[in-house]
Amino acid sequence: MNAKTKGWTEERRKAQAERCRNNKPWTRATGPKTPEGKARSSMNAYKYGGDKAYQDLVKTLLLHNKGFLNAYKQMAENKLIKSQLKQMLIRYKTHIAAKQTEGLPDAEALAKHPGLD
Repeated sequence: MNAKTKGWTEERRKAQAERCRNNKPWTRATGPKTPEGKARSSMNAYKYGGDKAYQDLVKTLLLHNKGFLNAYKQMAENKLIKSQLKQMLIRYKTHIAAKQTEGLPDAEALAKHPGLD
């Protein structure tokens, strides 16, 4: 016996198939009759993902969510870039200011120089 037949022998499976063909239980299946039963069974497709409209809705929402996340990520990256550019500008201005005062004597040296009161 293999795992697929779950313990049924070949003869037992054939006998059951013959009984099903003779009884034809699918001709008497009526489904739910009460409004509550109909409402409950109408949700089967949602539970198992079989409703195409529901699948399309979920797919659309996921795509919008993905778009939102990508936009948010890009905004965060742009904010990071702006922050990095500000830091670079501050370093550049500090560097330029230091270069401009590089050749000039400092205030203490000027104070010590005679005749520049």
